[in-house]
Order: sequence, then structure tokens, then C-alpha cells
Amino acid sequence: MDVLYGNEELRATIKFPSGDYVALSDKPSTELDKLLLSAEFSLRDGNTDVNPVGTMMSNSASLVIYDADDNLSPGNTESPYYGEMVNGVKVLLEIKGSSGDWEPYGTWYTTGWSGAYYDGGADAVRISLEDRLNTLGQLPLPKVAAYKNIQVDQLIQTVLTAAGVDEEEIYIDPALNQIVSYGIAQGDKLRDFINSICQMVFARVFVDRNNVICFYPALSTLPTGNTWTLTPDELGSLYNKNEAAINYSSVKLSYFEPDSVVKEVLFDKVLDLKAGSNTITDITPTGKVISIEQVDISTQDAVVQGLQVTAFQDYINLNITVSEDDAEVAVTGIGYTLGNKLSYVTANVSNTAISGAGVLPFDTYQILTQAQATALAQQVASFVQAVSRSFGVSGTPLTPFIYPGDKIVIDETGTHYDGEYKVTEATVRFSEGYGVDVSFIRI
Repeated sequence: MDVLYGNEELRATIKFPSGDYVALSDKPSTELDKLLLSAEFSLRDGNTDVNPVGTMMSNSASLVIYDADDNLSPGNTESPYYGEMVNGVKVLLEIKGSSGDWEPYGTWYTTGWSGAYYDGGADAVRISLEDRLNTLGQLPLPKVAAYKNIQVDQLIQTVLTAAGVDEEEIYIDPALNQIVSYGIAQGDKLRDFINSICQMVFARVFVDRNNVICFYPALSTLPTGNTWTLTPDELGSLYNKNEAAINYSSVKLSYFEPDSVVKEVLFDKVLDLKAGSNTITDITPTGKVISIEQVDISTQDAVVQGLQVTAFQDYINLNITVSEDDAEVAVTGIGYTLGNKLSYVTANVSNTAISGAGVLPFDTYQILTQAQATALAQQVASFVQAVSRSFGVSGTPLTPFIYPGDKIVIDETGTHYDGEYKVTEATVRFSEGYGVDVSFIRI
């Protein structure tokens, strides 16, 4: 694939309930009634403005489309799409390069419509877009089962599929497949879980152009991404800078020590049950459940024919089958909960400001020994130092296929710039003057 722009065409398909609306960036002069005049894409692998370890955020885009009949103006009551120009409408972007085939260029959802009147007629309409990540993050956190010694990929996949994401729409880099000894899901939104997991394992998450949700190590390139080799002929002006928003002299890492995990009675109830199957869903444990080890059950009034226990972090469900009506059954559950005993370690960040630098709080919600916590804090400090300096190019004719997570190899400059980098941000502009801005960090 060519590293430079090759006059690629764009096609936007707006998936209205009443039918598809298609606009292209390049059409014969006799077919200018629907024309994609310009498009701009802002692509990032996470929001590092507040937390350098990163939090999830959607990529965004904007389209400017000219329609001779003003059919995309939200206030046009004569439009066949009137009342359908709302937020959340799916828009499929495609790109056609030298191969002549249309390829996916992102699945997007509308966040705004703006029409106008100018010089005696309809003006172009601006449509704002974002990918699915923000919308997904606003969903309520699915029931998170109590777990220990679980693979990270299994945990992510379990929660996302419970939220309605198809398995084939999730990619988890094998490098993240470590075991989480214990973990606690904080917050009540799916974004809280995703951010927590990403901070646990130093990961980034974004949606790629095939609408796949990708998780991969923050200081690595994406295995499914592209590699672009840039020499002085392709680079133009190259810069490096310190990121003003990442100004920390140390990291303060909080964690739970092993003795924070307590084995105790989670619940102790006497239940009046009817013959047959009984489901009890209102059992609240004494603390955040990590695992349930045993359930003791006894009765003198009937025979217990079946027992099923499902443990979640904030509540426990039981299903008990008994032989008689009005059976009085005593049920006791024993398991492990996470206490409130937090411990802290700190690590210094090298090459920081002489004065005015802050302390980065890093909450792991993991059970660690002091040695493990100290090693992790040092990893965080090294990470903060790595992302505090970025490199980049502006206004270049680089390929529109460049994307966060891609690898950039800079070669033949004969300077300290030569080396390997990971793309962290890219802005791609299609208009009368094409251009790309790219930011990357050394890996």
C-alpha cells in the first residue's frame, strides 16, 4: 500500500429508516446533485488530556454534503427524510484506492445536522459523526459475576457480549492475555469497566475502520495494523515536543494487599418456599464478592431437590427446588469479599519539570503484594515518561489509510528521529486541499 495520498475517493451511505442516501466525493459533472464536498476525521487511541494512562473515547468525523434539493437539511419538511435526521443514524464510510475496490472507512453514527441557505439557494449540510464507543460506554454495566484467577480476554469478552456486542466485533491482543487474580468492577457504566480494565493492564481501546472494538497494549502497535516506512521524501517537517498536559513528577499507586481479601459469611437467611422451583434474587452480600466458596442448606420440612447459585459482585441469586409447600429452609453462603483497606506506593517519573509537576493517582483495584505494587508503579512511571514526549508531522500528503495503532518506521534521516513509533493520533482532511496530521510516540 502506498504511503502517500493517491486521490482516493470517498462514499458515504446514510442508513435512513426509509432508505439509503448515498453521496460520493467524485462524480461526473452531470451528476452533481449529491456531492460529498469534504470530510474530516479526528482519530485517537484514547483521551490522555486528564489521565496519561488514557480513557476510552470515540473517534469523530464531520461531512459536508451538497444536495441540490436540500434533502439533508433537518428543517426541510419537503425532504423524504424529514423527521429521520436525528442523532444516532448509522453512516457507512467507504474509500476506493488504486485497487478500484471500495473498502470500509468506518461505521459512524450522527451526532448533529446543520443546514443553511446561501446566495439564493440551499447551501451544503454539515453532519457530525462519532463511532460506537461513546454510546457503548454509556450503557449500564452488565451484571459482573464474582471472579478470581480469570484471563483478561475472557473477562472483557464476557462483559462486552453481555452488553450486546458480537464476539466477532471484539479484538483483544494476545499480549493482554494475563491472569487477573482478583478484580472489582467500579462504577455503574460500561465505560467504567472498560477504563478500569485498560488501566489494570496498560491497554488502549478504540474502534477500527471495520467497526471492531480493539484492545491492545498502550506502548505497542496493533498487530492487525499497518506499517508505514517514512524517509525524508515523505516526511516534510518533523517535530518533537513535551506534552504540557502530562506534567507529573511521581505516581501514587493504590492497591489492596492480600490480607484485604476476607473469607466470611456472605449471607445467612431462612426462607419460606413453595413446592418446586424457587428463585431468590434479593440477597445482598456483606461486601464486594470476589468468590463464593460454599453454600450450606438445611430443612426439616421437605427434601431439597436442587440448588443453583449465581454470585455477582453486589448480589447473589439462588434457585432452590424443594418437595413440599411451606418449606422452611436455612441457607448460609460463605465466600471471599474485598475489604476497604487500601495501601499505596509511589514511584518517581524521570525528566519532569523542575517545579510545578503533580502526582498522578493510579487506582488498580487489584490484590497485590508490596513488591508487585512497587514494580507496577515503576511501570506506570516509565509509561508516563514515554508518553510525555510526542513526535509528529503536519499537513503532509500521507496515506488516508493511516490509523492509531499503526507502526511508523522513520529511516534515512541520519538523526535521532530514526526509529520505530506508534501512531496515537491522526487527523485526515479530504477537501480541495488534502492533508494529514499525525502524532506518534517512540516504542
